[in-house]
Amino acid sequence: METESDEQLDYLRWLDLQPARSVLYVSMGSYLSFPATQVEEIAAGLSQSGVRFLWVARGEATRLQKAWGGDRGLMVPWCEQLKVLHHPSVGGFWTHCGWNSVQECVLYAGVPMLTWPLGIDQLHSSKVIVEDWRIGWKVKEEAWMGRERVAGIVKKFMDCENAEVKEIVQFRTIANVIPPERLKAGDFPGFYEAVMTEMESPFEQLLDQLQPPATATIGDIEVRWAMGVGNRRNIPVAAFWTMSASFFSIYVRLPLQFSCAIFVIFCFSFFTIIIFL
Repeated sequence: METESDEQLDYLRWLDLQPARSVLYVSMGSYLSFPATQVEEIAAGLSQSGVRFLWVARGEATRLQKAWGGDRGLMVPWCEQLKVLHHPSVGGFWTHCGWNSVQECVLYAGVPMLTWPLGIDQLHSSKVIVEDWRIGWKVKEEAWMGRERVAGIVKKFMDCENAEVKEIVQFRTIANVIPPERLKAGDFPGFYEAVMTEMESPFEQLLDQLQPPATATIGDIEVRWAMGVGNRRNIPVAAFWTMSASFFSIYVRLPLQFSCAIFVIFCFSFFTIIIFL
Protein backbone atom coordinates (compact mmCIF):
# COMPACT_ATOMS: atom_id res chain seq x y z
CA MET A 1 0.00 0.00 0.00
CA GLU A 2 1.38 3.43 -0.97
CA THR A 3 1.79 5.81 1.95
CA GLU A 4 1.54 9.59 1.95
CA SER A 5 5.33 9.81 2.18
CA ASP A 6 5.61 7.55 -0.90
CA GLU A 7 3.30 9.91 -2.80
CA GLN A 8 5.37 12.89 -1.65
CA LEU A 9 8.55 11.26 -2.91
CA ASP A 10 6.87 10.54 -6.22
CA TYR A 11 5.95 14.15 -7.02
CA LEU A 12 9.25 15.47 -5.70
CA ARG A 13 11.15 12.93 -7.82
CA TRP A 14 9.06 13.98 -10.81
CA LEU A 15 9.97 17.63 -10.20
CA ASP A 16 13.64 16.66 -9.93
CA LEU A 17 13.48 15.34 -13.51
CA GLN A 18 12.10 18.56 -15.02
CA PRO A 19 14.15 21.48 -16.40
CA ALA A 20 14.63 24.59 -14.28
CA ARG A 21 11.58 26.90 -14.06
CA SER A 22 9.64 24.81 -16.59
CA VAL A 23 6.75 23.55 -14.42
CA LEU A 24 3.48 25.36 -13.76
CA TYR A 25 2.21 24.49 -10.27
CA VAL A 26 -1.61 24.55 -10.12
CA SER A 27 -3.56 24.63 -6.85
CA MET A 28 -7.09 25.96 -6.35
CA GLY A 29 -7.33 25.60 -2.58
CA SER A 30 -8.68 22.86 -0.35
CA TYR A 31 -11.61 22.16 -2.66
CA LEU A 32 -12.09 22.11 -6.41
CA SER A 33 -14.81 24.76 -6.51
CA PHE A 34 -15.61 24.34 -10.21
CA PRO A 35 -18.30 22.52 -12.17
CA ALA A 36 -17.08 19.15 -13.48
CA THR A 37 -17.14 20.49 -17.04
CA GLN A 38 -14.82 23.39 -16.14
CA VAL A 39 -12.41 21.00 -14.37
CA GLU A 40 -12.31 18.94 -17.56
CA GLU A 41 -11.58 22.02 -19.68
CA ILE A 42 -8.74 23.07 -17.37
CA ALA A 43 -7.20 19.59 -17.51
CA ALA A 44 -7.53 19.41 -21.29
CA GLY A 45 -6.09 22.91 -21.72
CA LEU A 46 -3.10 22.17 -19.50
CA SER A 47 -2.41 19.01 -21.48
CA GLN A 48 -2.79 20.71 -24.86
CA SER A 49 -0.53 23.62 -23.88
CA GLY A 50 2.57 21.41 -23.98
CA VAL A 51 3.71 23.00 -20.70
CA ARG A 52 4.88 20.82 -17.83
CA PHE A 53 2.49 21.09 -14.90
CA LEU A 54 1.82 19.75 -11.42
CA TRP A 55 -1.83 20.08 -10.39
CA VAL A 56 -3.21 19.43 -6.90
CA ALA A 57 -6.55 18.10 -8.16
CA ARG A 58 -7.82 16.63 -4.87
CA GLY A 59 -10.30 13.78 -5.37
CA GLU A 60 -10.17 14.13 -9.15
CA ALA A 61 -6.43 13.48 -9.35
CA THR A 62 -6.48 9.80 -10.33
CA ARG A 63 -9.15 10.18 -13.02
CA LEU A 64 -7.61 13.31 -14.52
CA GLN A 65 -4.11 11.80 -14.51
CA LYS A 66 -5.31 8.86 -16.59
CA ALA A 67 -7.17 11.11 -19.01
CA TRP A 68 -4.85 14.11 -19.36
CA GLY A 69 -1.58 13.59 -17.46
CA GLY A 70 0.74 12.25 -20.15
CA ASP A 71 4.50 12.72 -19.95
CA ARG A 72 4.41 16.42 -19.09
CA GLY A 73 1.67 16.56 -16.46
CA LEU A 74 1.20 15.17 -12.97
CA MET A 75 -2.04 15.35 -10.97
CA VAL A 76 -1.85 14.64 -7.25
CA PRO A 77 -4.47 14.73 -4.45
CA TRP A 78 -2.14 16.63 -2.11
CA CYS A 79 1.37 18.05 -1.89
CA GLU A 80 3.55 19.99 0.50
CA GLN A 81 3.05 23.33 -1.19
CA LEU A 82 6.02 25.23 0.20
CA LYS A 83 8.44 22.51 -0.93
CA VAL A 84 6.90 22.56 -4.39
CA LEU A 85 7.02 26.35 -4.71
CA HIS A 86 10.66 26.29 -3.61
CA HIS A 87 11.63 23.61 -6.13
CA PRO A 88 13.94 24.96 -8.87
CA SER A 89 11.89 23.33 -11.63
CA VAL A 90 8.76 25.39 -10.74
CA GLY A 91 8.46 28.58 -12.77
CA GLY A 92 4.83 29.61 -12.21
CA PHE A 93 1.91 29.24 -9.80
CA TRP A 94 -1.75 29.14 -10.89
CA THR A 95 -3.65 30.03 -7.71
CA HIS A 96 -7.14 30.81 -6.44
CA CYS A 97 -5.51 33.64 -4.42
CA GLY A 98 -6.08 32.28 -0.93
CA TRP A 99 -4.05 34.52 1.34
CA ASN A 100 -1.92 31.72 2.79
CA SER A 101 -0.91 30.66 -0.73
CA VAL A 102 -0.15 34.24 -1.73
CA GLN A 103 2.06 34.72 1.33
CA GLU A 104 3.94 31.46 0.75
CA CYS A 105 4.57 32.37 -2.86
CA VAL A 106 5.62 35.98 -2.33
CA LEU A 107 7.52 35.72 0.94
CA TYR A 108 9.25 32.39 0.51
CA ALA A 109 9.32 31.33 -3.15
CA GLY A 110 9.16 34.35 -5.45
CA VAL A 111 7.29 32.56 -8.25
CA PRO A 112 5.13 34.54 -10.75
CA MET A 113 1.40 33.89 -10.38
CA LEU A 114 -1.61 33.26 -12.58
CA THR A 115 -4.64 34.32 -10.56
CA TRP A 116 -8.14 32.84 -10.70
CA PRO A 117 -9.93 34.26 -7.63
CA LEU A 118 -12.92 32.22 -6.45
CA GLY A 119 -14.12 34.25 -3.45
CA ILE A 120 -14.76 37.90 -2.63
CA ASP A 121 -11.61 38.32 -0.52
CA GLN A 122 -9.59 36.60 -3.23
CA LEU A 123 -10.67 39.21 -5.77
CA HIS A 124 -8.80 41.83 -3.77
CA SER A 125 -5.72 39.58 -3.47
CA SER A 126 -5.76 39.07 -7.24
CA LYS A 127 -5.93 42.82 -7.83
CA VAL A 128 -2.94 43.40 -5.52
CA ILE A 129 -0.90 40.69 -7.26
CA VAL A 130 -1.67 41.85 -10.79
CA GLU A 131 -2.10 45.63 -10.55
CA ASP A 132 -0.16 46.74 -7.47
CA TRP A 133 2.73 44.31 -7.14
CA ARG A 134 2.80 43.41 -10.87
CA ILE A 135 3.99 39.87 -10.14
CA GLY A 136 1.37 37.97 -12.11
CA TRP A 137 -1.50 37.85 -14.59
CA LYS A 138 -5.21 37.33 -14.08
CA VAL A 139 -6.31 34.20 -15.92
CA LYS A 140 -9.73 35.34 -17.01
CA GLU A 141 -12.48 37.91 -16.82
CA GLU A 142 -15.26 35.79 -18.27
CA ALA A 143 -17.27 33.25 -16.23
CA TRP A 144 -16.27 30.28 -18.39
CA MET A 145 -12.96 29.31 -19.95
CA GLY A 146 -12.55 26.63 -22.61
CA ARG A 147 -9.54 24.43 -23.17
CA GLU A 148 -8.17 26.51 -26.05
CA ARG A 149 -8.13 29.64 -23.86
CA VAL A 150 -6.50 27.70 -21.00
CA ALA A 151 -3.84 26.27 -23.31
CA GLY A 152 -3.09 29.66 -24.84
CA ILE A 153 -2.62 31.63 -21.63
CA VAL A 154 -0.62 28.86 -19.93
CA LYS A 155 1.74 28.54 -22.89
CA LYS A 156 2.19 32.30 -23.08
CA PHE A 157 2.71 32.69 -19.31
CA MET A 158 5.39 29.99 -19.13
CA ASP A 159 7.32 31.31 -22.15
CA CYS A 160 10.23 33.13 -20.52
CA GLU A 161 11.09 34.81 -23.84
CA ASN A 162 7.66 36.43 -24.13
CA ALA A 163 7.92 40.22 -23.87
CA GLU A 164 4.86 40.48 -21.59
CA VAL A 165 6.24 37.83 -19.26
CA LYS A 166 9.49 39.78 -18.97
CA GLU A 167 7.46 42.73 -17.68
CA ILE A 168 6.41 40.74 -14.60
CA VAL A 169 8.37 41.76 -11.52
CA GLN A 170 10.58 38.79 -10.65
CA PHE A 171 11.09 37.67 -7.06
CA ARG A 172 14.04 35.58 -5.98
CA THR A 173 14.86 34.25 -2.54
CA ILE A 174 17.99 33.04 -0.83
CA ALA A 175 18.28 29.88 1.22
CA ASN A 176 17.41 30.13 4.90
CA VAL A 177 20.86 30.24 6.48
CA ILE A 178 19.77 31.43 9.92
CA PRO A 179 20.29 28.65 12.51
CA PRO A 180 16.93 27.31 13.81
CA GLU A 181 17.79 28.03 17.43
CA ARG A 182 18.17 31.71 16.55
CA LEU A 183 14.70 31.94 15.07
CA LYS A 184 13.16 31.62 18.51
CA ALA A 185 11.53 34.76 19.86
CA GLY A 186 13.59 34.49 23.05
CA ASP A 187 16.90 34.90 21.20
CA PHE A 188 16.43 38.10 19.24
CA PRO A 189 20.09 39.16 19.68
CA GLY A 190 21.16 35.82 18.17
CA PHE A 191 18.69 36.22 15.31
CA TYR A 192 19.95 39.75 14.61
CA GLU A 193 23.55 38.59 14.65
CA ALA A 194 22.72 35.81 12.16
CA VAL A 195 21.03 38.28 9.81
CA MET A 196 24.10 40.50 9.97
CA THR A 197 26.69 37.73 9.53
CA GLU A 198 25.15 34.79 7.63
CA MET A 199 23.19 36.31 4.74
CA GLU A 200 25.73 38.33 2.79
CA SER A 201 27.33 35.38 0.97
CA PRO A 202 24.07 33.79 -0.30
CA PHE A 203 22.87 37.25 -1.35
CA GLU A 204 25.99 37.69 -3.49
CA GLN A 205 25.45 34.22 -4.97
CA LEU A 206 21.89 35.22 -5.88
CA LEU A 207 23.11 38.36 -7.63
CA ASP A 208 25.58 36.25 -9.63
CA GLN A 209 22.67 34.16 -10.95
CA LEU A 210 20.40 37.00 -12.06
CA GLN A 211 19.89 37.55 -15.78
CA PRO A 212 19.84 40.33 -16.75
CA PRO A 213 22.17 41.40 -13.93
CA ALA A 214 20.96 43.66 -11.13
CA THR A 215 21.41 47.38 -11.76
CA ALA A 216 20.49 48.62 -8.26
CA THR A 217 19.86 47.36 -4.73
CA ILE A 218 17.21 48.57 -2.28
CA GLY A 219 17.17 47.47 1.32
CA ASP A 220 16.51 48.11 4.98
CA ILE A 221 19.00 50.56 6.42
CA GLU A 222 19.81 48.05 9.17
CA VAL A 223 21.08 45.49 6.64
CA ARG A 224 24.35 47.31 6.17
CA TRP A 225 26.10 44.50 4.34
CA ALA A 226 23.72 44.98 1.38
CA MET A 227 25.24 48.43 0.86
CA GLY A 228 28.72 46.93 0.84
CA VAL A 229 27.66 44.37 -1.79
CA GLY A 230 26.26 47.11 -4.01
CA ASN A 231 29.35 49.27 -3.63
CA ARG A 232 31.67 46.38 -4.54
CA ARG A 233 29.65 45.79 -7.70
CA ASN A 234 29.50 49.50 -8.60
CA ILE A 235 25.70 49.58 -8.65
CA PRO A 236 23.50 52.21 -6.92
CA VAL A 237 22.31 51.42 -3.40
CA ALA A 238 19.17 52.81 -1.73
CA ALA A 239 18.49 52.21 1.95
CA PHE A 240 15.32 53.11 3.83
CA TRP A 241 13.87 52.83 7.28
CA THR A 242 11.06 50.29 6.98
CA MET A 243 8.92 51.83 9.73
CA SER A 244 8.69 55.17 7.92
CA ALA A 245 7.97 53.40 4.62
CA SER A 246 5.17 51.37 6.23
CA PHE A 247 3.69 54.49 7.79
CA PHE A 248 3.75 56.35 4.47
CA SER A 249 2.06 53.41 2.71
CA ILE A 250 -0.79 53.49 5.25
CA TYR A 251 -0.99 57.28 5.08
CA VAL A 252 -1.44 57.53 1.30
CA ARG A 253 -4.01 54.72 1.09
CA LEU A 254 -6.41 55.80 3.84
CA PRO A 255 -9.17 58.41 3.40
CA LEU A 256 -8.02 61.96 4.13
CA GLN A 257 -9.63 62.28 7.58
CA PHE A 258 -8.00 59.07 8.81
CA SER A 259 -4.64 60.04 7.30
CA CYS A 260 -4.72 63.39 9.10
CA ALA A 261 -5.64 61.73 12.41
CA ILE A 262 -2.77 59.24 12.09
CA PHE A 263 -0.37 62.04 11.16
CA VAL A 264 -1.37 64.03 14.28
CA ILE A 265 -0.93 60.94 16.48
CA PHE A 266 2.47 60.22 14.92
CA CYS A 267 3.67 63.81 15.45
CA PHE A 268 2.42 63.84 19.06
CA SER A 269 4.20 60.54 19.79
CA PHE A 270 7.39 61.70 18.10
CA PHE A 271 7.60 65.00 20.04
CA THR A 272 6.66 63.23 23.29
CA ILE A 273 9.60 60.87 22.83
CA ILE A 274 11.95 63.81 22.17
CA ILE A 275 10.74 65.63 25.30
CA PHE A 276 11.26 62.58 27.51
CA LEU A 277 14.66 61.94 25.99
